[in-house]
This record gives sequence, structure tokens and C-alpha cells, in this order.
Amino acid sequence: MIDYVQSEVAPSALGEICRRIADMSEEARSFVDGRQSLAKSLDVLTGHRLHQDAVLLLAHALTEQEAVWWACRCLRDSGEGDAASQAALQAVERWVTDPCEEHRRAGYQAAEAAGFGTAAGCLAFAIWSECDAAPDALPGQQPKGERTAPMVAKAVLMAAVIDGRGEIIQDAEVILGRLARDIQLGIAVADGSDRWPERPLQPQAGTQPQPDQPPRPPVPPVEKRPTPKMLDWD
Repeated sequence: MIDYVQSEVAPSALGEICRRIADMSEEARSFVDGRQSLAKSLDVLTGHRLHQDAVLLLAHALTEQEAVWWACRCLRDSGEGDAASQAALQAVERWVTDPCEEHRRAGYQAAEAAGFGTAAGCLAFAIWSECDAAPDALPGQQPKGERTAPMVAKAVLMAAVIDGRGEIIQDAEVILGRLARDIQLGIAVADGSDRWPERPLQPQAGTQPQPDQPPRPPVPPVEKRPTPKMLDWD
């Protein structure tokens, strides 16, 4: 049993959230009845090895800023990504700490450089897709206001199956272990115990500002892990 902390998300809202998640399995929906807390619902889902559904539930239960921050934490923990992916992740973190339209729009170039098929690129594209400059309709995409959560879930799932060398992990138990840790990170974000910096970090006295260097949150240590069959989230 995973030791979850209590979430701030109201249990009564979870049933409606599940009904809005197109990719959630019917089995998972049957376990989320709106009477249990988010933490307990996630415990039940992971207890039935429905980690992918648990990730979907978390991504939709969190606010947009919380969900994106959670994905940033998961991607940092996974250690996935080359220089372009790391730059894309920094661009996303910059938007979280200062969620303005300028930083949203910067997500597209970051996503393009990292590759839309990478976890960091997917996450950067997610924040851009909700900006003023993004089209109201995209092929295969939800309308504005509903795009972030599914793309956050996809980024988290992608990061869980790719190791620090960029190779697909073949051991399903390793993937589930990584997802369980990611879910714990999400609960910490939900209850407010893991938050982003409220404003961009200020340069130290006597140093010159670095406008091209976005502020970065504390980076957790990267755990070396082996390499799982890709989960089917389509």
C-alpha cells in the first residue's frame, strides 16, 4: 500500500472528473465513486495495478499550473533528456514560476527543438497549446482549456518508460515503480507540500542579471534505474 498524504481535492468532484477523461478505463471508473479522497482513490487504482489510470486522474484533478509543475518534477526525477529536452523543461518551469503569455508562447519553439515525441517536448507543447496564439482547433486535440491535462499525463507516462540513457525500459515492474513514485509526487503537489517558486529568482548582489537563463526549481537527485515496454496510452 502506498503511503499517500491527504489531498485537498474534494472527493465529490472525482466522479465527474473521471467521466470527463476519455482515455480512462471502465475498470478504473468503477473504483472511483466520489466518496473517497483523491489519495484513497489513487491507492485503490495502484493496488489494482491501474497506474496509468491513476496518472490520468491526477493530471485532470490538479489545476493547470499544479499539473504542469508535477510533470516537471516527474521529468526531473526520471533524468530523461538531452540538452534540447533539458532546455524545454526549463522553459516549462519558467512558465510555472511566471505563467504569462510570453512564456506560454515560448513553449512551442522549445517543444520543436526537443521533439514533440519526447516527454519534455510534449510538456512544452502543452503549455503553448493553451496560449492566445495557439489555434482554437488542432487535429486530434481537445478545445482550449482542456488540452493541458491529457498532455501532462502523456508526458509523465513517456518519462516513466524511458531511462536516463533514452532507452525504453523493458521491465514492467520497474515502470510501475517509477509511476508509483510519480503519483506520490503528484499528491505532494495536490496538498501543497511541493510547490514551485512563487516568483523568478533574483540575481545575487554584485552579479549581472541573466535574462536568457530562466529560474530553475530545486532539482531532485536522479536515481539510476535499469531500462519497460512502452505503455499504450493511445
